[in-house]
Amino acid sequence: MRIYLRGQDGFTFLESLLVLSIVTVIISISIVKLSPVKERQIMTHFIQQLTDDLLYAQQYAMSSNQSVRVIFFPSDYYYRIVGTKTPTELVNRKYDPAIEIRSWTIGNTITFTRTGTISSSGTYAISYKGRERYSLVFQIGFGRFYVQKL
Repeated sequence: MRIYLRGQDGFTFLESLLVLSIVTVIISISIVKLSPVKERQIMTHFIQQLTDDLLYAQQYAMSSNQSVRVIFFPSDYYYRIVGTKTPTELVNRKYDPAIEIRSWTIGNTITFTRTGTISSSGTYAISYKGRERYSLVFQIGFGRFYVQKL
């Protein structure tokens, strides 16, 4: 004899598999669409970090009353910030190997003088996997710089 209780109905195995497969398809589609977002965030984070480090180098030069150099090593995918009076390294920052930094009109070294100005003006080209392109422009005079998306 079977006893049926009211309101005790459950899901069948087929219904559970159907719901599970639908959820799996939806999750896999969303993961595929998140890949370009991750790539954009890598470049956005790098640009923000580089800008913050350059502002730090400029501020350190003014506060310590010494020149500060920012040296790029594009083949090894990192840059360093060092003071001229003290040989200690202020920043040593590695970046993603897919990011390419090329010097257009300035060498691999930027020097902030003790007053916060830049010793020479110029431009760097920054790209990520050859797609996203930016220019980092250093203006002569007050030590200003900006990043522009191309």
